[in-house]
Amino acid sequence: MSATTTTTPRHELKFWITDASWALLLKEMDGLIEPDRHGAKPEDPSYTVNSLYLDTEELHYLDDKLEGLKERKKVRLRRYGRLRHGFVEVKAKHGRRIQKHRVDLTEEELTAVTM
Repeated sequence: MSATTTTTPRHELKFWITDASWALLLKEMDGLIEPDRHGAKPEDPSYTVNSLYLDTEELHYLDDKLEGLKERKKVRLRRYGRLRHGFVEVKAKHGRRIQKHRVDLTEEELTAVTM
């Protein structure tokens, strides 16, 4: 695997908002945040995220999620848009605190682990 590793501790709060609130939020944030570097172009900033989730043979990660355990993790391979390289990520949840570990994978490494 490649040498670049990223660890990101954070707290996540998720909210449902209306389309109108979303449009207002984007307008208010204009100039304060940078566009997503994976976005295609300003008029169409969406892109595809390909994720392949991995689990144990006994499906421990899925069971932990379904049981609503406060301490759990998931492992996934991820690639954004048309990028040829990807990442392996381990995301651990400890109550409301989330820790994500990411390791870059070259195109060859990503192909090797998915074959």
